[in-house]
Amino acid sequence: MDIWNVKQRITKKPLSIHFVDIKPSDNNKEIYNITTLLNTIVQFEAPHAKRKIPQCIRCQQFGHTKNYCRKNPRCVKCAAQHLTSECPRKAKNDNVKCVNCHEKHPANCRGCMIHKQIQQKMFPRLIERLIETRPPPTGVTYAQVVRGQTKLPQTNVSQPPTTDTAHPANDLTELKHMMKNLLDQMGTLINLITALISKNN
Repeated sequence: MDIWNVKQRITKKPLSIHFVDIKPSDNNKEIYNITTLLNTIVQFEAPHAKRKIPQCIRCQQFGHTKNYCRKNPRCVKCAAQHLTSECPRKAKNDNVKCVNCHEKHPANCRGCMIHKQIQQKMFPRLIERLIETRPPPTGVTYAQVVRGQTKLPQTNVSQPPTTDTAHPANDLTELKHMMKNLLDQMGTLINLITALISKNN
């Protein structure tokens, strides 16, 4: 088992966060049951999934890094066919061009339209996934659902339209199931750390 202290990215000062790397085992989830350690209140959490999309600093395209790039180099500033380090523009200049979307911003800008499209495709938000898996009410288009316009248009029918209440219940059940699985995983890791600490003492 390896434990190391997380440091602040800029100042390099130690933070009150530690990474715990343990070997695969059936009781790993028991570590999440630990709440105190050496008279200190602690909390164990599973590592957060990284949502950063890799971008090559050689060709400026997404999905790979320079170590695996076999494409022609492109400049991050002017989009010309040379490495960024060989760009003749040394001073800061507003006249830049993105290789990917051809707009006026550097290729590594996180506001790039191509970057946003890839991010939405790879990491869709929960509400977007619910919209994809649940059809809109009768008489409402998908575009209206995305804009939040889910009310049915006024009709001359005297009876109010019936609403389907099964989908919200299904969504809540799915969310509860996800939370239960997460708690189970945390429990195994906490129990494992407890067993290791007891063994060392």
